[in-house]
Amino acid sequence: MPIAREVLVAMAEHNGVCVRPLAIRRTDLETGRTEVIDVPCGARLASKCKPCAERARKLRR
Repeated sequence: MPIAREVLVAMAEHNGVCVRPLAIRRTDLETGRTEVIDVPCGARLASKCKPCAERARKLRR
């Protein structure tokens, strides 16, 4: 049986979603509310993150 992480990575790659997102904390200065936003990693190597590498390849064209 496949490991859950492998299944999640395969699903993310199939849907074109970053498999290694960066968590960035954002604070609203007016309300003081803090939230965590996931930002794509932006990797250029398919061995690191295939969806981000594909996106970068398409942008270079």
